Amino acid sequence: MKIRVAEILNMKEALQRLVQKEIPISTSFKLVKFTKQVNDKLIDIENNRIQLVTKFGTKNEETGEIHVDKDKTNDFMKEINNLFQEEVDIEFDQIRIEDFGNISISTSDIILLKSIIKN
Repeated sequence: MKIRVAEILNMKEALQRLVQKEIPISTSFKLVKFTKQVNDKLIDIENNRIQLVTKFGTKNEETGEIHVDKDKTNDFMKEINNLFQEEVDIEFDQIRIEDFGNISISTSDIILLKSIIKN
């Protein structure tokens, strides 16, 4: 399955809430595999974000923090938006709604997780 980086970032918290639910073991196992892949992608995404901040920023010698320079903000935003639009591969088959059993989940979480749910 191909999924945009922005979708991964947006689904992170909803996925964390979903894995806390009591669901059938076969579905839970699928989510464990998916969550591991998502977490690996999140590490890559964060490393890329740090590289961009370093590329367009200046390090404060007192605090050690790096801040994007004001005159480079547009270039930074262009590249970070390009990063968010990239598609990554995750090996995962969508989970049918009925495979979740009888759980409750918010509508907003369903919207964020729609790419992994097959209706």
